[in-house]
Amino acid sequence: MAGSAAAEYPMCRPFISIVHIMIVMRIAISSLLLAVVVQSATATECYPDWSDAAPIVYREKLATVEALSAGAAAHMPGDIVRTTLCVENGIFVYRLLVREAGGRLVNHTVDARQPFAR
Repeated sequence: MAGSAAAEYPMCRPFISIVHIMIVMRIAISSLLLAVVVQSATATECYPDWSDAAPIVYREKLATVEALSAGAAAHMPGDIVRTTLCVENGIFVYRLLVREAGGRLVNHTVDARQPFAR
């Protein structure tokens, strides 16, 4: 009897393949669910359009862009080039793009309620 087990028992090979496929599918689905949970836990939502951001600033009583600019002048070198309102892990923040004296662009993130509080 020189035949293989699969030749002697034709149902063994397909059964093993189905089991392996089911294990791989469970691992893949678990990995996808874990990725979704991790992403939602660290989700960031930004409002680059100030027609969307301004009502949120007013409603949430966040620092205004004017107050942010005044505080930035006193606490960081350079000029604010762009300000974006974001929500990071449930906290409102401003993402600032600042041009330093030498022309270098630097990103800063500050709390939107008290941007330069220490």
